[in-house]
Amino acid sequence: PADPSAPPATFHPVVRDIYVRRLGSADAADRFLHASDPYPEPSALANLEAAADRILAAVARNERIAVFGHDDPDGITSCAILVETLERLDADVDPYIPARATEGHGLYPDLIRRFQHRGARLLVTTDGCSSNVEEVELARSLRLDVIVTDHHEVAAGRAAVPGLVNPKAEKDSPLTDLTGAGVAALLARQILRRAWPGDTDGADKFCCRHLDLVALGSICDWADLGRNNRSWVVEGLSRVARGDRPALSILRRALEIGPDAVFRVGKASRLGAAFASVPSSDGQSPGLRALLGRPSWAGDLEDVLKTFLRQEAELERALAVGREAAEALGIPAGEPAVMFVTDVNSRWLGRVATALVESTGRPAAVLTEHRGSVVGELRAPEGVHLVDVLAEMKELLASWGGHRVAAGFSADGGHAPEIQRRLRSAFAGLSTPAPAPPVTDAEIRRADVDLAFSRALRAAMPFGKGNPAPIFRVRDFRRGGTAMEFDSRDGVGVRLFESGFPDRFESYDPLVTFQPRGGGGLTVKFLDWAR
Repeated sequence: PADPSAPPATFHPVVRDIYVRRLGSADAADRFLHASDPYPEPSALANLEAAADRILAAVARNERIAVFGHDDPDGITSCAILVETLERLDADVDPYIPARATEGHGLYPDLIRRFQHRGARLLVTTDGCSSNVEEVELARSLRLDVIVTDHHEVAAGRAAVPGLVNPKAEKDSPLTDLTGAGVAALLARQILRRAWPGDTDGADKFCCRHLDLVALGSICDWADLGRNNRSWVVEGLSRVARGDRPALSILRRALEIGPDAVFRVGKASRLGAAFASVPSSDGQSPGLRALLGRPSWAGDLEDVLKTFLRQEAELERALAVGREAAEALGIPAGEPAVMFVTDVNSRWLGRVATALVESTGRPAAVLTEHRGSVVGELRAPEGVHLVDVLAEMKELLASWGGHRVAAGFSADGGHAPEIQRRLRSAFAGLSTPAPAPPVTDAEIRRADVDLAFSRALRAAMPFGKGNPAPIFRVRDFRRGGTAMEFDSRDGVGVRLFESGFPDRFESYDPLVTFQPRGGGGLTVKFLDWAR
């Protein structure tokens, strides 16, 4: 029998027509569904060639190269990508992941001096540090060269470091959807192509080995999944499903995430988040060591799993605290979604803020006290620029930055009341577009859910930002007794979510989306019911 998970040569007309309409042409739809668009070219990113040349000079001179990451999934995966690449060239590499609780965001003077004392002659950052101008100047005064790679917004009027490799710092860059892992992957490819000028295919083949890291970093950082990231996210998730990287393979099984389920953004996000769950100690991240397969990786992975499961329970409690605080402040009724919480660990502020955005459709800020300072995370729907919001109160902030719809800050604890007042005022003055009602992409009947339909939908995954799951109106869907599962005429298993199943209806026309399940089957999520 045909492998139901294999991509077909041609696609079910209903699914293909959806992507023809979305992308504007049949050719673009076929390339999207086959994930056959080429990976982004390094030449499209300013300063990348100069960065690769300086790194290769350091390799040739056997200079120690410090690689400074960030303690979130994108920062850890992007650091791992560069470390793997440099070690392939037998470079002297010193990776460093900071502990956010004690070291904050970005570079700082004591750390610069520490890198110099550890013998580094070149420092490469990943996923951050675009605005660390003073720290870079200090490093260069100590004869420590610095290459900054990043993907975060650089606020208007805020200086950027020289030689910055960051698509968001370029006007009209075609690569603004890349994450830190994506930028690191382009730098890695450029390094190897320059190192092996007669073996471009070999360089590109080696770089494919870390596409699993690119995929997880991109998904965890909420990257656009429909543009430059599409092809390498699909290939990277395929590598995760196959179990190419031992630590990922073992963790996937321990978390009971099946090979098909990695194409669900929520499941892939759990995998990536787990490797950032254990805080670094003196720059050493157990999650990074596990991904790189260091001698201690098995023990590190055990720590990662135990810590992550404990943190998932903590997150559930934090979300509950957030819901209670929001109710007490009248946020669901329309008050600006700005709140100070005392019983939430700072690492969960972003998740609590995201939950507020999802429930209200409006920007949200969640603050707490941390070691005498106030820290906060801001989230917003599309159409809001949070970095600009923070720029208006920069005199109150010790550090701040992020993206248009996800940003954060730290400040002296005494500024907390004024920061909250200004955030409420700013949010009250923002025009937030009302969420659009679900738009039906196509009408189908239950009989249309056959093997070709399933394979075409699975080829379109993962669904998420930039590639929303198609919404189908299923005409004359019949309950069929009490059965909650059925096999289509081609044997494709379809499972229905039991919650909310309307017993009073025998036939109806629901709005649904589909997600993958094992064996080439589909899971149905009901969005709306209609007689």
